[in-house]
Formats: sequence, structure tokens, C-alpha cells
Amino acid sequence: ITYSIGKFAGTSKEIVEQGWMISRDIANMFFIFILLYISIATILQLSGYGMKELLVTVIIIALLVNFSLVITRFIIDGSNVLAMEFYTKATQIKIKGSTTGEFVSPSTAIMASFKPQSLFDNKDVKVCNKYDLKDPTRCAEYSTAPGTVFENGDATLINIGIITILGSVMFLVLAFVFFAGAVLFVIRTVVLWLLMIFSPLAFVAMVLPATKGYASQWWKKLFDQAFFAPVYLFLLYLVIAILSSQAIIKGLDAENLTLSSTFMSPASNVNLILKFVVMIVLMIASL
Repeated sequence: ITYSIGKFAGTSKEIVEQGWMISRDIANMFFIFILLYISIATILQLSGYGMKELLVTVIIIALLVNFSLVITRFIIDGSNVLAMEFYTKATQIKIKGSTTGEFVSPSTAIMASFKPQSLFDNKDVKVCNKYDLKDPTRCAEYSTAPGTVFENGDATLINIGIITILGSVMFLVLAFVFFAGAVLFVIRTVVLWLLMIFSPLAFVAMVLPATKGYASQWWKKLFDQAFFAPVYLFLLYLVIAILSSQAIIKGLDAENLTLSSTFMSPASNVNLILKFVVMIVLMIASL
């Protein structure tokens, strides 16, 4: 992300400018042939070809060709600024429970927000001891006196299995999303370089009706690649924001249930499975 967005202007400057000047010179050669064509048609009084309109178009495009790199960079820089805004938002999500108040990267935010190892502990387990008498009914439920400690906070085997398997799947999906995103960012960088280099030819292609289709393809590719970055980072920021808010994580605590009760109670580990599926789908959606 840093290479493709933050340092994009610096890394592409020499490569793009050299290639753009070559394309500009080729584009100027095309203008010579177009003007020659208009001259011959004017001499032969071939008014049916719309030479006056074509001449106006040629003059406008000839001026724009010299600013084609500036126009293309303006669109790319605009998308990069928008992308960096979402990236900054993602890195500035404060992890709840942090004593340092530091802001972290998106990958660290996801790992710190989820903390799968904590799911093996049952936070809602009933414990009766003399130091915790906020709810006396907890002791009465076990028909025992305060002072007895119930070590009943471990997850069951089915909990461990669900958390291990689905947690592994989730992190594999997350790894794929980051890896595929990294590859697409590299491809984006190279494609944008080529689009900037060939921008003079794309503007020339707008002159003749037979070549306007190529110009349309160039514009479509430019906007597709430029705005891929802010869309990807926005959806990734959305995933991180949801995880950091603990809205989904609260429902992921392992419940101390037996194998039979796992499938009997709809609010037990079935809910746990669904929560994992929701997070996996959200991560795939970001890609």
C-alpha cells in the first residue's frame, strides 16, 4: 500500500516521464498525418467528411495531448488521496483495552481485535467464591456456601474444535485477502504507469471515430485501476471497524456445553459458527 499509493508519485516519475515523451512524439506524428488528410480533403472540397468539425477536434486534442500526463496524474492522485484517507482511518482505530493508546496497522488491528486464543475461556462461567458476592444466587444455584470455587471456565472439546477449525479458516481467508490485495496493488501500480505512458495516444484515439473505442477502453481502465485502491481500503476499514467495535466478538465467547447440547440449543455453538461465517464473508467482500 505504501509503495503503490504513498510513494506512487516518486517511484513512477522517471519511468513514466521517459515513456510519456516517446508516446507524445508518436502522437504528434499522428497529428501530422491527420492534418495532411484534412488538407487534402479541403483542397478536393470533400465537405461531406466534416473537415471543419474534425479540424476543431484536432486542435483541442492537440492541446490536451501536451497535458495528458497532468490530467491522468490528477485522476490517479485524487484516488490515492482518497485511498490514503481510508488507510489512515484503519490504522487509527484504537484497540479497546489498550493501555498505551497506540494506533496500529490494519493487520494488527484485526489480530488484536479478534484474539482467537481468548475464545477458549468462558467469560460467563458461574464461579462462587467469597471474593465475588455480587450475585448470591450464583452460589445458591449450586446449593453450596460462599467460599467454594468452581473451576469450570474451560471450553469443551467441541468448542475447541469449532474455534480451531473455523478460526484457521478465517485466518487463511484473511491471509488470502491480504495476499491477493497486495498482488492487485502491484498490478495496479504497473498498469497505471502504462496508462500514463500511453495517455498521449489515448487522447489521439479520441479524434477519429474508428479509434474512439480504444480511447474508451483506456478511460475505463484508468478509472477501474485508480479507484480500486480506495474501494478496497474502504471495505477493509469497514471490516476492521466492525471487529474493533466488538459487536461480533461479543457473540464469539465459547460456551461450556456438551456435545449433545451443542446441537440442541440454537443459541449455543451454532451461533458461534454463524459468527465466524459472518466475519469470513465480510473479509472476502473487502477483496
